[in-house]
Amino acid sequence: MSTWWKDLREVCREGEKGRWFDQNVEWKVGSGSIIKFWEDTWIGLNPLKLRLPRLYGNSILKDKVIKGVWEMGKQQMGMGSKMEKEMVSVGVASSR
Repeated sequence: MSTWWKDLREVCREGEKGRWFDQNVEWKVGSGSIIKFWEDTWIGLNPLKLRLPRLYGNSILKDKVIKGVWEMGKQQMGMGSKMEKEMVSVGVASSR
C-alpha cells in the first residue's frame, strides 16, 4: 500500500465517525501481490494479526503478501493447479 493511501486511511480514522473509510472502501485482492496477509485489512474491519493474534504470533510468514502465503500453503499441502482452480471457482481463494 502506498504512503498516500496509508496517510488517507489514518486521517479518515480520526474524528467522531471513527472508521468510516475502512467501512466504506472495499479492497480487491487481485493477484495478491500487494496486500500484506497479516498487516493489511483485507477481510473484515481489522488486520488478521489483530483478529488472530495467536496464529500471527506463531506465523513464520508475518511479512508476506497474500500471494506468498497462498503459494506457501499450496506447497505444504501438495495442492496442484486443478485443486486450486476448484477452490477459486467455489470462492475459497477469493475475498470480498
